[in-house]
Amino acid sequence: MRLGVLSDIHVVQDVSRREAWHNAYDFAGVEARLRRALELFARERVELLLVLGDLAHDGDLASLKRVLRVLAGGPPMRLVGGNHDGRRPSARLREAGAAAPELPGWRAVRVAGGLRLAGARVACRAVDRCRLARPPALATWGEDLVLLASHFPLLSRERVLTSRELPYAEDLLDREALAAPIMARSAPTVALYGHLHVRDSDSAGALLQLSCGALVEPPFEATVLELRARGEQLELERTAHELAHAPERRDPRLVPAREVWRFRPGGGWERR
Repeated sequence: MRLGVLSDIHVVQDVSRREAWHNAYDFAGVEARLRRALELFARERVELLLVLGDLAHDGDLASLKRVLRVLAGGPPMRLVGGNHDGRRPSARLREAGAAAPELPGWRAVRVAGGLRLAGARVACRAVDRCRLARPPALATWGEDLVLLASHFPLLSRERVLTSRELPYAEDLLDREALAAPIMARSAPTVALYGHLHVRDSDSAGALLQLSCGALVEPPFEATVLELRARGEQLELERTAHELAHAPERRDPRLVPAREVWRFRPGGGWERR
């Protein structure tokens, strides 16, 4: 099965604004890159698109509607909200026109290719003060591979990023409540997230987490994931595609553009 992943799109109404995180935001080029990503996903025969939050920089309805209109031209999609998408991001996305089945929750449901997918919904008191909207319903996950779409990481990467002199965005206030029960699973979980605006990967036992780069700033990434079953082993290949180039102050690429990970029952995830 092939999936496309986008994160941290950060659409605004006034594209002349100046903002930056690791590097300067290119608001003016976001929509063109979004369309370029959909063209890439069509060429790569992507079956499902995951959007990992921060669709709009200010969480305003006009910007969210604009993103959703463009995304409607791509493959079937699932969306999770981020800390920039309003205080109750899932409700805000519904208000902007996202259909309920496009907003995964804690119940693991079957999607394209028979994959089991869950989504982490959050509620925010402020842009950097977010908690889980509800705990995971792990009874619905079973013993299969589950793909978790999240805006926030399960395993904190603060030490890794700060050691590279990269700024670190706030973790979920109750991150451990998200991570602990998932890490206790013997069945594999792949957690995909954005928020940190870096390309990164990490594993702990049966949990593999992959961070996808932002669309609003370099490396302007769209990600393609391919999941393959090889006997009792699972193999996941991640390819990051850079859709544009711009001057950079800091390099947010912590891992190569192509990675292959394998999961062996009883042995966890390992990079091939």
